[in-house]
Amino acid sequence: MLDLRPNRLTPPLNGKLPLQLGNGTTRAFLEDGDEVIMTGWCQGDGYRVGFGEVRGEILPARSVK
Repeated sequence: MLDLRPNRLTPPLNGKLPLQLGNGTTRAFLEDGDEVIMTGWCQGDGYRVGFGEVRGEILPARSVK
């Protein structure tokens, strides 16, 4: 699992901050087949509210006919 805070593979950075994965490869963008897992929460003085977990897989672009 790749933990990015904030996600450094997003388009606004245009691949300028590549990172090295645990297997030694370097990546600058998400690729087809990658699984993205997002969680979130909001907290304040004495409370924390979670928004759960969302998972998705990056699929290849559809071909346009």
